[in-house]
Parts: sequence; C-alpha cells; structure tokens
Amino acid sequence: MEVRREKYLLQLLEHYRHFWESVPNIKQAAREVAAQLPPNFCVLEFAPNEHRSMWTYATCGLSCEGEPRALEIHIHAPEASSEEHLAILCVAAHYHYNVLRLGPEHRVHFGRNWMTESTCTQGLLSLPYLDGPDLEWFAPNGSPTRCLWLIPITEAEAHFARHYGVPQLEQAFEQSGFNYLDPMRASVV
Repeated sequence: MEVRREKYLLQLLEHYRHFWESVPNIKQAAREVAAQLPPNFCVLEFAPNEHRSMWTYATCGLSCEGEPRALEIHIHAPEASSEEHLAILCVAAHYHYNVLRLGPEHRVHFGRNWMTESTCTQGLLSLPYLDGPDLEWFAPNGSPTRCLWLIPITEAEAHFARHYGVPQLEQAFEQSGFNYLDPMRASVV
C-alpha cells in the first residue's frame, strides 16, 4: 500500500506540474491536523509564471489510486497566502476524508474568511473550468481521481445555490463576469 501511495503522489505531482508549469512548494499541515488526514497528505503551492498570473494551491494525497470517489482539490488565489489556503484545503480534506465524500456541486464552509477580510466564507466544488477535463480526470493506471476547483463563495451565494441549484449560481457567475480571484468581491446574487 505504501509503495502504491508514493507512486500515486509522484504521478499526481507530475499531473499538476504539467498544467501549472512550475515546481511547487510543499506545505504540511500542523501535526494535530495531519493526524486526521491521509498519510503523507500535503498542499502544493504553485507560483505564478509567464502563462498564469495567479497562485494555485492543491491537495496532494487526499485520495489514493483505486479509492471510490477519489478526489483532489485546488484553489486559485491572487497572492501568496499559504497558511490561509493550507487551512482551507485542510478543512475540505478533513471533511472529505472523515465525514462525507465530496464531489461536484458540494459546498464547504471554511469556518473563516477565505483571505483576511474576504466576503467569501465558503467554497463551491466545481469543474476546473480554467484548465479543462484533462486536469479534472487524473487516471495514471486507469483508476480515476477527480481534481476539482474550490471556488470561494459568499454566504448569499451558498444560500442561493441551496435554494435554486448550483447551475443557476454558475450561470449568475458567468453573467456577472465575476472575478474569482477578488477576495473582496460583492456577491453575484
């Protein structure tokens, strides 16, 4: 199992590097948090480069090859703030690993603001529209893991999604031209 997991982690790292074209920094959860997450779980921090102007933080090792509903999660940010994004991805990872297997259209309450003074306190698991289905489906040995985008949303947007559905919220995002990198953005609903 350990060899299979290490191989999975290395293959996932290469999968991410292919899309985000940089060598990431590895961020570890605090010991007490890590004890409640899968072995060798970490968050990878991808800096902007000549093709991308944003930071990307991605779980590595939330799942393992062959697990049912295997999932990895990433979030984009306008600036480096690894502690904030590590904490948010650990919350989502803990929920997925210990409480309920997450998937597209699930919402995750951050338990804090996305970034300091941000209007966004929750996240919506969405398809990785910026990178497409080749990032979304990671299946090095035929056993798929889904890589989903955690979009920070406001309380009003989460309420709207609960009552009217996620497709309607995503339509509101598209119609408003919302800036998913703006931590101070106004709600689109």
